[in-house]
Amino acid sequence: MIWTKDKLAALPIEQGFYLRGQNMTRIETFVAAAFAFSITLIMISGDHIPTTIPETQQAMLSIPAFLFSGAQLIWIWFAHATWSKRYGLEDGKSIMLSGLLTMLVLVYIYPMRMLASALFSWISGGYFKSDLVLKTFDELRFLFYFSAAVLLLLAVIFYLMNRHVINLREQLQLTDYEVHRTVTEGFSWILVMVISAIVFVLSAVASEAILPFVPTLFGVLSPALPLLHKYRRKTEPPL
Repeated sequence: MIWTKDKLAALPIEQGFYLRGQNMTRIETFVAAAFAFSITLIMISGDHIPTTIPETQQAMLSIPAFLFSGAQLIWIWFAHATWSKRYGLEDGKSIMLSGLLTMLVLVYIYPMRMLASALFSWISGGYFKSDLVLKTFDELRFLFYFSAAVLLLLAVIFYLMNRHVINLREQLQLTDYEVHRTVTEGFSWILVMVISAIVFVLSAVASEAILPFVPTLFGVLSPALPLLHKYRRKTEPPL
């Protein structure tokens, strides 16, 4: 759709963005359905429904891993849903990037659940059960490689989605505020790319003593992203 100022004036505004995709697009419907299916794949009891109290109690030990994995999925879904609501794009490139995002998430489901269960088992000293059984450090390296590579690709896809929006800024009639927010959103994903690439490289060269701690580098994002958002607020143009 070619947007005009008159068409934009009829749209609701949320956080400074005209909601060009306020009505759910076909792309967003597909992606939302895929993410809902993904949640079922990491359900607490796995592929076995508990039939006894001891089995139920054992299944409950998977709750932290389930919540952690589910939170990651919801974060990714929310990022895509927000993008769709703000820009309402359904062109070929948007469909391709959204499709790649969905397939990448589906590929990552089980490794994500395994890592989450291993994390909480490690933190709790084995109290929470782990779905991950590793025999060698090479297997652990592979899991870290794979996870870092997936997160890197996810960040690349979201960055490209935002770059695509900037390339269509005239067609979308983006305001200066929307352009600034979209560009700085891209910077956030570049930061995720950098951290993911560092984790990927360190997973290859770290000694066996250091290797288990390599993924903790993702914790850098906790202070870094809020600092980036603070900078964005200071430099953003008026609404």
